[in-house]
Amino acid sequence: MATIVKLQRKCGVRYKAIIRNGQRIIKTKVFEKKADARQWSRSIEGDRDLMDKLGSLTGAITLNRLVDEYLPRWAESHKDITNQQKYCKWWCDQLGSKKISEISPALVRVGLGSMSKTVKPATYNRKRAVLSSVLKYAVNEGYLSENPCQKVPNRPVNNKRRRYLDDDERKRLLVASDASDWDGLGLLVRMALGTGARKSELLFLKWSDLDFKRKTAALADTKNGEPRILPIPTIVWDSLKRRRKVGQNFIFESTRKPGQPMEFKKHFLLALKKADIKNFRFHDLRHSAASYLAMSGASLVEIAEILGHKSIETTRRYAHLSDHHKAELTERVLGSQF
Repeated sequence: MATIVKLQRKCGVRYKAIIRNGQRIIKTKVFEKKADARQWSRSIEGDRDLMDKLGSLTGAITLNRLVDEYLPRWAESHKDITNQQKYCKWWCDQLGSKKISEISPALVRVGLGSMSKTVKPATYNRKRAVLSSVLKYAVNEGYLSENPCQKVPNRPVNNKRRRYLDDDERKRLLVASDASDWDGLGLLVRMALGTGARKSELLFLKWSDLDFKRKTAALADTKNGEPRILPIPTIVWDSLKRRRKVGQNFIFESTRKPGQPMEFKKHFLLALKKADIKNFRFHDLRHSAASYLAMSGASLVEIAEILGHKSIETTRRYAHLSDHHKAELTERVLGSQF
């Protein structure tokens, strides 16, 4: 007999149907209506062949097989699957032949190299997050009763990097980008500096996402999972219009692989070299945009809104820049009153 559990979620009440084979959970599914949960449970339990198959699969499938099932489902709701594929392959190389029921928290820690000081915290956390996503899928499908990754904490990461372009560096980079062999680099750099958007958000932006009347771009798939409207400065918009095309193509489409975003890393690194800019990543263009906003007097709430930060704590790394601006403003305006 299936169990129906009532769930209270942000989106409202949901009903989770749980089907067991003995004491083992073999399949679960969440529904908006209790009647739908019951009907689904009855259809599954009434199919003896399917019940036998699910019972034999539970916990007995290998990580290799689970990943083969998981990745196509994950790709349905995500545009950029490159990193997910890369880390799934890495885990399959480590634990692919293991039955998922055999993957324990201790085995996850060993796979992550938890005792090694050479593994960077950010890399450690990314690998853990991908395996956790795969095993969460297994729990949702009823293959596992719990996700062992939940008992393996992330490592603390110092991501308060404050590298941004000064005026001279910015001018040199724009000149070098405009002279690149790839004619889209100059626009891409300007879009990053002028909007603060992430690299993936820009690369997967299509011409159909642009509103030419309002000078905005609609970001449907962002890092925090929420859609966002991206205002584009007029000077950047004018450069964008000169490349305007109609249709579903990516704005920064690959010159060799139609239908895919441009692989521009070598072009960007060459531009940095020509501009004599060191210790700089493409993501630092986003930091630069946030820094310029802070130094121009924008509040942390305004910066968070523009950059799409879900938590204001992420934006606090720029507080010292806005505080400096406020000190100058106080001295210039209020100091003159005495």
